Amino acid sequence: MERNIHNVRNRTQKIAIWVAFVCFTLYAISLITPFVWVFFNSFKTERDFATNPLVFPPDWHFDNYLKAFTELEINGTNLVGMFANSILLTVIVTVPAVLFPCLTSYAVAKYPCRLTKPIFYIALFMQTIPIVGSFPAFYRLVVALNIKNNFALIWILYASGTGLNFFLFHSFFQGLSWSYAEAAKVDGAGNYRVLFQIMLPQAKAIITALTITSLIGNWNDYMLPFLYMDKYPTVALGIYEYKLLQTYRADRPMLFCGIIMSIVPVLILFACFSKTIMENTSLGGLKG
Repeated sequence: MERNIHNVRNRTQKIAIWVAFVCFTLYAISLITPFVWVFFNSFKTERDFATNPLVFPPDWHFDNYLKAFTELEINGTNLVGMFANSILLTVIVTVPAVLFPCLTSYAVAKYPCRLTKPIFYIALFMQTIPIVGSFPAFYRLVVALNIKNNFALIWILYASGTGLNFFLFHSFFQGLSWSYAEAAKVDGAGNYRVLFQIMLPQAKAIITALTITSLIGNWNDYMLPFLYMDKYPTVALGIYEYKLLQTYRADRPMLFCGIIMSIVPVLILFACFSKTIMENTSLGGLKG
């Protein structure tokens, strides 16, 4: 009797696993299919695409990608310039977007005082404020401070020390044993040495993961460049504006070339660091 019940459970579990596998496979195919469609259509001419967008290219125009670097142009900036702007802006804003939440969360988690709880709740409250509702006042402040279209100051917009990264870092540092720091302080280490030589090395995995996700998010962001860096179009902003031009000048295969090339850096980055991002890393251990 028990063996029969065990067999039924095993059969039920196998069926559930296969159903989940089929569902996730179909979901993955639904995500990949649009990119495959865009990829194949990027090798067509506009006439071939307009004739039948659902078939393979009758003639493969590989030179579309070479033309995209010169013909895909927004406000006098071609695709090469957009890539340069994207790389520069992404690096500039990612550093404070990761560094400031890391330091703020460390101080709140490991140095409790009367201000730590208010800081935590302020950060939590800021997550509830509608971003769109605060845009007009924030835009006026950015213009008044001469931050708009200024690569040297644009990083200030990302240096709040709050946001989702703050809560992820805070959760990590709260779970990190303070015994490491106590052992270092016995040997004469100060607070800065504890931070940079003891705590941050143990947070290497989460710092790397959040840096990569921030890089990808900032690379794909077109809203903030559209509002605050419109004189220096990034790849995401340039493709968005080029798409709007298709109402008057149809060249959709050229648009598809730009989309594919904008995805390649993100795919390479994710392929190199997917394990770091996805896995649940357990760090360190106290030696007795």
